Amino acid sequence: MPQSDAPTGDTATWNVGPPVGPAQQITSRSTSFTAYVSRLSCSGGQTGTVLEPTIDRGEANITVTFTVAALPPGAYTCQGNRPAPFAVDLGQPIGNRRLIDGACHAGAQAATTSWCADGAVRWQP
Repeated sequence: MPQSDAPTGDTATWNVGPPVGPAQQITSRSTSFTAYVSRLSCSGGQTGTVLEPTIDRGEANITVTFTVAALPPGAYTCQGNRPAPFAVDLGQPIGNRRLIDGACHAGAQAATTSWCADGAVRWQP
């Protein structure tokens, strides 16, 4: 069951590593991490405002699903988006669970895109 009443927005995907630079250190004792969030749709190169994620804390996985604020109507180019960092507080240690991108689950909007080509798992112990 989702633990957040996140507002509805446009689909976004995320990763735990910044696009450039060293990866962050996440361990089973971590209670937070920084997600690097990207809008799925064309937006003129901007991710936009990242909304609070929905966090589903299961026994085997912690699924984090991001959305971003909807853009005004218009035509946008599709050159890719600069990932926006977002601090995620899980409220408890990760433990032996995997961190999952909810937008990449089978049947989700992003599941068949290049953003999810390597699957939905973003970190595992």
